[in-house]
Amino acid sequence: MGHCGAEDFLEHASYPCFLLDKSLFVLRENEAARQPAYRPLLQSGSFENYLTPASRRTLNEGKSAVQPLYLLAYSVSYLTVLPCTEGYFAFLSDSPSREGAPWFSAEVREALDNIFVLLPHIEQALSDQTDGLACTERLAKNCYRILRTNNNITTANALASGHAFSFEAVELSSFLEELCESVRIVCRPTGVPLSFQSGGSCVVNANRYLLELAFTNLLLNSFFYTRDGNEISVALHISGKNALVTVRDRGLGIKPEVLSHLFEPYFSADPYCDGASRPGLGLGLALAFEAVRSMKGRINVESEFGEGSCFSVSLPLTQDAEAHFSSAPSDYLINRYSTVYVQMSPVCRFPHNF
Repeated sequence: MGHCGAEDFLEHASYPCFLLDKSLFVLRENEAARQPAYRPLLQSGSFENYLTPASRRTLNEGKSAVQPLYLLAYSVSYLTVLPCTEGYFAFLSDSPSREGAPWFSAEVREALDNIFVLLPHIEQALSDQTDGLACTERLAKNCYRILRTNNNITTANALASGHAFSFEAVELSSFLEELCESVRIVCRPTGVPLSFQSGGSCVVNANRYLLELAFTNLLLNSFFYTRDGNEISVALHISGKNALVTVRDRGLGIKPEVLSHLFEPYFSADPYCDGASRPGLGLGLALAFEAVRSMKGRINVESEFGEGSCFSVSLPLTQDAEAHFSSAPSDYLINRYSTVYVQMSPVCRFPHNF
């Protein structure tokens, strides 16, 4: 986002917005930002002291930062800081359900849709160039990265605000088999094998998108934090009145001191303690946790650093005979906006002609 685009956004927003320089000093604010609740920000003239160390590190890596912000006796606000051409653009919302984030999300999605439409033409135009295909693939990867972040923020807001997701009876075995097959196909270039084992048919009352979101984020972590010899296995069996799904890998594993923070929203401290810089807001596992909880389930993790991890998801069974079965894996693969492509975008290949 350049300064011109940020200024246009600032002018039309009905919630507090700020234009910052690279030192986080306030260059300009809109009318909503001049309310008494936000006076401390304007009096200090800088956001430096209001950002957490994790947010500052995220911004230094050129990524967007999101965090709670407490101002005097006022209730919590949610601060989002986005890098732009000559500094940063920041906006505040009083709660995750306020119009700011959804409106901004819609603006981003519209711009991304326009880019996706043009990608096949860009690929064709660059086909004669030596690195033309590689350039187009990098562009597509970054578009998917933005789309994933955008979708995750939107879903996080919906879950936090108590949005009523629709539920239906889902036959979990066929659902997981088709999801895993789709992920296995698009993540084949990683060289990490993925298998699925089912202990039989079972039905849960769930939202299909939240199921996709939860399990693709768990699988993404197993693919992303990998090492030589990594293998990923997904297994389903019935445990009492619950369906129990395990996602087990032989990847990097997680250090014990990190485990207690793993499901915290926006937790972006180096979770695998290997010093590598990785993209993302730290929302993936937090979203998986909240998605499962919204379906009256539980999610747990066990890990041994250097050996691998095992995530366990427990969902209550239902006796509903009208279960909705999944369709073919191709339904995920022919839709370039499917959860598989979007959530697995850091490690997967993308659809032909994007």
